[in-house]
Amino acid sequence: MAKDTMEDTQQAVANPDDAENIFVEAPVFEIDYKGDCAYEVKVSVPAANKARQREILVDELGQSAEVPGFRPGRAPKNLIVAKFGKAISAEADSKLLAAAFDKLIEDEKLNPITAPEVDGIDETKTAGSDEPIVVTFKFDVAPRVELGNYRGLKVERPVVTVDEKDVDEAIEETRGQSASFETFKGKAAEGDQVVITFEGKVDGEAFPGGSAQGYPYILGTKRFFPEFEEALKGVKKGEEVPCTVKLPDDLPNEDIRGKEAQFTITIDEVKRKKLPALDDAFAKELGHDSVDDMRKAVRESLQRGSSQQSQSIVETRLVDQIVDASTFEISPRTIEETVQSVMRDIYQDVASGRVDISAVSDQDGLVALANDRAMKEIKGAVVISEIADVEGLEVNDEDWEEEASGIAQRYGIESEIVKNYLAGADMRSTTHNRILARKTLARIVELAEVTDKEVPREELEQAETTEEDA
Repeated sequence: MAKDTMEDTQQAVANPDDAENIFVEAPVFEIDYKGDCAYEVKVSVPAANKARQREILVDELGQSAEVPGFRPGRAPKNLIVAKFGKAISAEADSKLLAAAFDKLIEDEKLNPITAPEVDGIDETKTAGSDEPIVVTFKFDVAPRVELGNYRGLKVERPVVTVDEKDVDEAIEETRGQSASFETFKGKAAEGDQVVITFEGKVDGEAFPGGSAQGYPYILGTKRFFPEFEEALKGVKKGEEVPCTVKLPDDLPNEDIRGKEAQFTITIDEVKRKKLPALDDAFAKELGHDSVDDMRKAVRESLQRGSSQQSQSIVETRLVDQIVDASTFEISPRTIEETVQSVMRDIYQDVASGRVDISAVSDQDGLVALANDRAMKEIKGAVVISEIADVEGLEVNDEDWEEEASGIAQRYGIESEIVKNYLAGADMRSTTHNRILARKTLARIVELAEVTDKEVPREELEQAETTEEDA
């Protein structure tokens, strides 16, 4: 049996009405549900449809076909059939199969996630004109859920009240980001920048990546060998210090893995961080009228951020409760594709430095983590989609206006430009789904019994991390 996909035969008919009108005799479907959202459907398209569709195509082609001895559009039909017959038959069959698949998913209210595999394509090419087209569609549909209770759920919302210490810490962090490093003549301490030139050798031989000139390193960041950190404490400009480092066992260079390297480090310069003065001039550089105005803005921003964290935790906890109370059918293909997507995200996080490389060192553990996250992602999305449907939630013009306005305000872009961007083919579906999910989560929270509990900021941060990693 030949296998193919619908893309290799013909694009699907544009809409269900076209799929319905193309047939003079309706196709017959024998539906075999395999479980886990997988279908195999034997379809038989009566031969009368072949004759009708080929007749239509011959008429269309006859209007422009070039046949020797005849002007375009004047060639007899029998000559057109003689010259283009095979191509006409193939296109007719393709259109009928595409229309049959569209009719199937419309009649049965299915939601396929991929174009189907088509078994039997080769046999249709040799079938007689009086024989039906008989093939088998194989495809997966979107995950399904038997929804558990989502009304009246009880959940605790951790909340934080921003205090002056929080504001002070945020402002100090901002000052640190605006700090400069100035030459310092004393001994290096944590937080200082040490500009170094070093050379490392293993068994008396230099090795690739083991040397650098004028390398700026900030003590305490622990982004280098721990032995370097220790050797550089208390150094001054012009000093030369030795350092012995046990190289990691996972270095790309297998020849030096796990060996001891002898480094000679020369201190080119020591620089100390200088923070900008906390005054009105600094506040104005950041877009505020004064220090007091800046403190007020920082406090409001922190409170807004804390409230968003609290709300996110509540939403996650409620969705988890609903997922636990629901029953799912999910195709292996959906799971596999989502796992691969999650693994790509993890590797990107490692590459960007957001996640420690140790997160991907245990391949079995990584796969298990990706599977857990993929299942949580799939089930959460399915639950939200189902509740949106049950509650009759939709995305209206007001929602689009609000979305565009919010983005425009955050990024300082004209609202009309944002609206045109969101309405584009690449963004419309994604934006629609995001808005609908947000409305659905708001509805779930509205239907729940939410109890606020004042907690320390550390506990809120821990709660958010726990929910994300669960």
